[in-house]
Amino acid sequence: MHSRFIKFLEEIGKHDTSFAGGKGANLGEMYRSHLPVPPAFVVTVKAYETFLASNALYPKVEKMLSTFDYDDITKLDRDAAEIRKLIESSKMPAELTQEIALAYAELRRRCGGRRIPVAVRSSATMEDLREASFAGQQITLLNVKGMAELLKSIKRCWGSVYTARAAFYRAKKGFGFKGIPTAVVVQEQIMSDTAGVGFTVHPMTGDRGQIVIESSYGQGEEIVSGGVTPDTFVIDKRTRKVVEQRISHKPRMKVASRKGSGLEDAAVPEKMRDRPSLDGSEIEELRKLAMALEEHYDYPQDFEWTIEKGKIFLVQTRAVTVLAKAAKRQAGAKVVPLLKGLGASPGIGTGKVKLVLDIKDLGRVEKGDVLVTKMTTPDYVPAMLKTAGIVTDQGGMTSHAAIVSRELGVPCIVGTSTATQVLKEGSLISVDGSRGIVYSGEVASTVSSKDLTEELREARKLKTKTKIYMNLGVPEKIKDYSNIPFDGIGLMRVEFIIASHIREHPLHLIETNRSSVFVDLLAEGIATVAKQISPRPLVVRFSDFKSNEYRELKGGEKYEDVEANPMIGWRGVSRYVSPEFQGAFELEVKAIKKVRDK
Repeated sequence: MHSRFIKFLEEIGKHDTSFAGGKGANLGEMYRSHLPVPPAFVVTVKAYETFLASNALYPKVEKMLSTFDYDDITKLDRDAAEIRKLIESSKMPAELTQEIALAYAELRRRCGGRRIPVAVRSSATMEDLREASFAGQQITLLNVKGMAELLKSIKRCWGSVYTARAAFYRAKKGFGFKGIPTAVVVQEQIMSDTAGVGFTVHPMTGDRGQIVIESSYGQGEEIVSGGVTPDTFVIDKRTRKVVEQRISHKPRMKVASRKGSGLEDAAVPEKMRDRPSLDGSEIEELRKLAMALEEHYDYPQDFEWTIEKGKIFLVQTRAVTVLAKAAKRQAGAKVVPLLKGLGASPGIGTGKVKLVLDIKDLGRVEKGDVLVTKMTTPDYVPAMLKTAGIVTDQGGMTSHAAIVSRELGVPCIVGTSTATQVLKEGSLISVDGSRGIVYSGEVASTVSSKDLTEELREARKLKTKTKIYMNLGVPEKIKDYSNIPFDGIGLMRVEFIIASHIREHPLHLIETNRSSVFVDLLAEGIATVAKQISPRPLVVRFSDFKSNEYRELKGGEKYEDVEANPMIGWRGVSRYVSPEFQGAFELEVKAIKKVRDK
């Protein structure tokens, strides 16, 4: 179906994050690669922007965001809630409502014509990147029934961009302080018997020869949120054998509500609670899918899966954002282990225990504390950044908060079962996130004898005739790379700046007499990198957007034709020499000159 605001999965690929977001782009890529993905459509970024514009929300939201205090968690939470309330209470434009209704009817037709519940998932344009997963920072709503609930759920997904945790995460990860363009995936709801997550690389050891699968009964949301301690299976890629497994006690599960939308709690039959939640044939099938994903993307993947009546479906994949490097322990260390769990984020952290049994207590966590709680969820992210370590009763090494803790570099242990009972408020402990062991007191001797600083120092001594240049797309990330020994940036792409910071077609900005917006923001992004690496060289590539990508920018439809194959169409240098694009190319040149003049 032709639509301004809707795309079905067969129309989307991995490079379409600008209008489908990270989750939507990867679902489309898997679907088109004939992997087992439930049918779905994406409410694109253009729909989100049309909704904001029709309700005049842009200036209101930007003004409210400018007052955010990222060091005051209580105020940040209160101010973020006001933005979400504003978005969720605003009216959906009639043309957008109509297109969503038509797409919903088409999805039902593809699912046999029956009335189906759907999963509604946020899909931000910066989500599921190699540099940052944004794991758990926006929401997923499951078992949504009926058109009225669907529209409410879509607005809730849009609003979830402005939760305190999401705003805090973007700011601390260097993605700026503004909201981000967001799409929404609407997908057939799979009634899971078993579900879970997987890594095509061991997330703790960095061993690319292993696959890690975590599973539990019911819907997989409890695993990714850290609500349950899942079964864990480690599979050797070469031999295809399970080389390690941990079967947890699984008394409860989440299932689709029988009365309305959403999920409800249910008891796992007693005879199943201590059994493996996957049998041998299911593990083998998941292994094959993991290998297929990694081969297709040519990069380690973190994926989510579900099983209904013996059939396995993939419902998400993303690049692994942190490839862990296991630490080495020095011999002869005299330590007293207190507790053991699953290592979720590597490294050693020492501090005083701060027990948090209710999310309202997060404000008590101070810099250098060890956060001890029943489970880590994405709402804990602002407090996590302060901590020396994290220990939980529940959760798995692939839970959303565990992924984020690895990105933030905070040692984390999950699934200990009894941490909140054994560890005492105020006591000094050390968290060994590489081995999943909690020690009494300070255990400095467990730190590797050759730390990263020494490795970098040695690397700088190496002299090669070949210069080592880096690629870069996100300007804000350069500060994370500043200590790495490299000779310059050999390729800086400006597409990310245009899509995520400027977000308007350059010819549209010229027509509306706002050319300076394009020049200033593009120059600012380039200068961020140039200043950080000076006096090393920075090679910038002018824009290489395809016409379909330009169309997704605000005002783009007026200036861009629909090309049958944009990949080999009007892009790159062919644009620079075209009279109709001359004014836009001049803006890019002016931006470069502005940076050079500095």
